[in-house]
This record gives sequence, structure tokens and C-alpha cells, in this order.
Amino acid sequence: MLRMLVAALTLVLISSSLSARQIAIATWNLGWHMDVATVQRWIDACGAKYIEDSGSGRWVPSNASDATEGWDVPNTFDIENWDTSSLPVCNVYFYRGVVRVKMDAYKKRQEQIANFISRSIPADVIAFQEVSGEQAVKEILPGGGAEYDLCGFTGYKVQRLVIAWKKSLGTKVSCNVEDALSLPANPDNKRPRPGLSLTLNVGGGTLRILDVHLKSSCVSPFDNGKLEGGSDDCKTLQQQIDPIESWVERETSDGAKIVLLGDFNRNLWHELRDQAPVRTDGSAATGPRSAGVLSRSARGGVRWPAGGERLENCG
Repeated sequence: MLRMLVAALTLVLISSSLSARQIAIATWNLGWHMDVATVQRWIDACGAKYIEDSGSGRWVPSNASDATEGWDVPNTFDIENWDTSSLPVCNVYFYRGVVRVKMDAYKKRQEQIANFISRSIPADVIAFQEVSGEQAVKEILPGGGAEYDLCGFTGYKVQRLVIAWKKSLGTKVSCNVEDALSLPANPDNKRPRPGLSLTLNVGGGTLRILDVHLKSSCVSPFDNGKLEGGSDDCKTLQQQIDPIESWVERETSDGAKIVLLGDFNRNLWHELRDQAPVRTDGSAATGPRSAGVLSRSARGGVRWPAGGERLENCG
């Protein structure tokens, strides 16, 4: 379980001046992280037995002697009536085969995450990705989250977003799902995850945070992951540029400070070293994009407000 935890860790720490104070912000993809109650339902469902229906190709519950445990069903989403809104696939953890998760092991994982946050993440704000909800985050925050407020959502699919911030930092003005990032006009199988937007009052100033978990499998322009075209995954990621730009423009219109962070599923380090123009027509990202013009870079191709400051420290 610790191996999976380390592999899933992506940490970004930045500092920004707001109302004459320093704010430390972290982002962490926890990798299909669930609260204890959801874990128990998931273990029960994956430990149940199923048999493939030859007519429909679906896997249905069965007590037959040759039935297959959910852990070993090739595609969990082929199990009849699988609850994709709250349960992940059974083969989330893989080490020389699918790991059959036990509750004691999962609680150990939670303990390790909680200890790591307590010892190593001195952040005022932590943006999480791939969590089942606010309860999942409370269970791994120091002191059960007593010193934190939370912004999250329900619905959509189980890989959700939650933002936690120390109560001493400031008060919540709003917490909103950015549904546009989920591309609602697309068919269900082409819809990525939404964004999560939090507005805080910090010492009389306004701080807005957008937590994202963008479309996967379009990682690098140097590895068949050209954002401006190619795979369906890259085309989907390209579609998410517009709603991000819209959020930036809308949320900075009153002079508020903003932070955009999360799991971009993109190798921004590679993009930094790609010397090609960030747009297909060669224009700079500081101005509007003409119709039909695509962004070639998730890092530099998103339109940023004039005079806006970018604070980047990726590791």
C-alpha cells in the first residue's frame, strides 16, 4: 500500500503574497482515495463472486463453484449494476497481480498519509484529487480535520476533488463545481472530471482557487501527446482549455488573486522546453484565440490576465 501511495504523490508548494501574508498551498492526487465506509462497500463488492453472462457479456452475481471474485473480473465496469458514481474499479492497486485490499491495510494507508501531512506538508491550503468526498479527506487530516474547513462535491464519478484550508487562514465566500470542465456537451464516455472552485476572504482580500484533474493520456508533446491534435484523449484535453480560460478571466475581473493547481496529467516540464509557439497560429497566449486556433501547451497556452503573475514550483 505504501508503494502505491508514493507512486501517486504529486506535490506542488507555492507562496503568494495576499494581504501582506505568506500562504503555503499544496496539491496532492491521492489515487482513488476513499473514506472507510466507502472502502468497506468496495471491499464487499469486489470480494463478491460473479459469472459472465454469455448473451450480454455482463458479469452477474453468482454462487456457482466456478464463479470469479470481483478482484479478478477483467473490467470491473462490466459487472452488472456496478455503482460507478461511488465505487472505483477493483484493480486499483496492482503489485504482481491485483491487490485484494483488506480494511486493516487500508486504515494503515490512511495512517501513513495522515502522518505524512502532519510532518511534511506545512500548508494553509491543500487541494486533493481522486478522493471520494469530504469524509475521505477528514480521515487523513491531522486531528480528523478539526482545524480545517472543506470544499467538495458529490455526484459525478468517484474520482472527486476536495480543497481543505486551515480555519485560521480565512472564511469561505463560495464553493462551486466548475461543470464546464467536464465538457457536458460530450457523450458520457468522452466526459472528463469537473473542476472545483473555492473563493476565500483572507484578511479582507479575495483569493480564488481552481482545483483541476484534467484528462489523462495526453502527457507530453515529445511522447505522441500533441495537445493540438492526434489522439482522442488529446482532443478532449484541448477542449478543457476554453473553460479554464473562462474561469481565469471571470475570477480575475474584480482584481482577486487566483491560484490554478491540481493534476494536469501533462508534463509541464517538457512543455517548458518546447520552443515551438504555444498556439497553432503562432499568436501569444496573452490575447484571445481566433476561431479554429488550438493551444499547443497546457502550461503556456492558457490565456492569463494582462500583468498577471505566474508562480510555479513543480516537483
